[in-house]
Amino acid sequence: MVEKRIKITEAQINSLRTSLIIFNRVIDEIELICESGNKIGVLYEDINDLSGQERELVKKKIREIRKYINYLKNKLNLLKEKKSVRNNIASRFGSLWEMVCELESKRLSAYGKVDDTLKEVTDPVVKKIIKLVNETTDILTKRIIDK
Repeated sequence: MVEKRIKITEAQINSLRTSLIIFNRVIDEIELICESGNKIGVLYEDINDLSGQERELVKKKIREIRKYINYLKNKLNLLKEKKSVRNNIASRFGSLWEMVCELESKRLSAYGKVDDTLKEVTDPVVKKIIKLVNETTDILTKRIIDK
């Protein structure tokens, strides 16, 4: 049997590839969440309330989804994205920088008048967090080499 040649534009390939990469990353994260126990942050707590059976069923479905992603990758000759950990972390810190800037009292005024007592508490802390985010980004962009 002769296979039909797939007619696809470069833009369509890029769109499919980008969407599938994002999809693949999200299901990988979901799989990690399923496998992990409870996760506790300063302002959140994720309680793994999945039974062992549910966890295994979700992971089985994820494996099936990966097979279809792999099929499309091979059928459409999609290139694998290779992204350094450095770039991955740096891009996330870029997003965090934007988020933390939104915590400044001058930005909160969009939601109503900001009282001086709130400014006194939040602004110094937000400035420290911004400084730490910038320092972390500097570590990633300056490529500190172990000696």
